Amino acid sequence: MILFATRMFLLVFLGLVAGPGAERPAGAQLFQASCYSCHHTGSGYAAPNLDQLHQMSRVSILLALESGRMKAQGSQLTPEERAALAEFLGTPDSTNSVPILSPCAAKTFSAVGDPNWNGWGVDLTNSRFQPSASAGLGRAEVPRLS
Repeated sequence: MILFATRMFLLVFLGLVAGPGAERPAGAQLFQASCYSCHHTGSGYAAPNLDQLHQMSRVSILLALESGRMKAQGSQLTPEERAALAEFLGTPDSTNSVPILSPCAAKTFSAVGDPNWNGWGVDLTNSRFQPSASAGLGRAEVPRLS
């Protein structure tokens, strides 16, 4: 999830700093062509209208287009078009009350007897199974954990 959020942030950031010489789709035109039919007052849909969308963060709009409720519609757009829509519709994320996901500070811990366990998973498939011998904890001790 952190990797995905970082990717979304970078897409928005790159879209914002690309500058006037860069080829970027116009967000207002994309909204009119691809979104307006559902996202306007009186459309008959439960979709947020333009004023409501302008109150959302750019990252949350981009996440909706990439992996959320609007994924099917977002899949019809290029990454640049999705970034342009997020820029046009959303507020800058620094003013949003919902914080942007950021990676946690690097912390390393090791389970008793297994110094290779890094806290996320013990192998490349990110499994979280910890044998009792490595954990140093048996079934009898589990109920006493706090």
